[in-house]
Amino acid sequence: MTRTGRQVLRIALAGLVLAGALAATEPGRRWLRVARYEWLQDMPIVWSIPRHLVACPVGRSPRDFIALTFGQSNAANSVLGRHTPQARVLNFHDGRCYAGDDPLPGATGTGGSVWSRLGDRLLATGRYDRVVFAGIAVDGTGIGRWRPGGDLHPRLLDALHALTAAGLTPTHLLWHQGERDMVSGTSAETYVAAFGEMLAAIRAAGIDAPVYVAQATYCSGRDSPTLRDAQRGLVDPARGVFAGPDTDTLRSPQDRHDDCHFSAQGAERHADAWRDALLAAAP
Repeated sequence: MTRTGRQVLRIALAGLVLAGALAATEPGRRWLRVARYEWLQDMPIVWSIPRHLVACPVGRSPRDFIALTFGQSNAANSVLGRHTPQARVLNFHDGRCYAGDDPLPGATGTGGSVWSRLGDRLLATGRYDRVVFAGIAVDGTGIGRWRPGGDLHPRLLDALHALTAAGLTPTHLLWHQGERDMVSGTSAETYVAAFGEMLAAIRAAGIDAPVYVAQATYCSGRDSPTLRDAQRGLVDPARGVFAGPDTDTLRSPQDRHDDCHFSAQGAERHADAWRDALLAAAP
């Protein structure tokens, strides 16, 4: 073996020894995972999940659907079963675009989402050429955390500003939340006031996209007629607020894997309901 060959062999053996030592510790395993994906495969790790980085759309088209999705776990990655949509469905997070595969970066959870499924359905309508979702939903959150003064309100404004800065000003805002407030016994007056403050802050940030409000209060065998009425009462086309789907109707064991969060079948029906609500409100 030549001198160069021996040097290469020594370096390779040293690398194997180092990798073995790193793999023996949890911080080392995390470092090796980052090296594997981010350095070797050019796949950034977002919230512990390797992501496929893609180019963000350049230029706006009336056939773009760009949505901020927010609320609690059923608007996040709580579906039992991930979905991989077609290539024209993208996810936006922290100034970058990724392939639209579940889980949605930026929202909590590591399962599937309704939005990847909705993206395929929106493309199938022929109304849109591209679909971009930016997800910021957080498990178990009441509406009070999203209103001005709540700890998640800056998260909402930051996401809107990031989308706008990237040339992806939202065309739709999709709100699915209410289960936590059902459990907490939030009054209709409090819910309506919090939503009104949140909406005013969104408009003050220069976002005039329509907001779609789902009826969502069901979890573990309970719902809230009071909050359902409040959510219906928020609909006001003059303020750009429209009805989203009534997902409280999806409560069979086949639709909810734990009587609260959606199964894969339930997520398909959830996505159908969102598509139908969006089409019903479209001009």
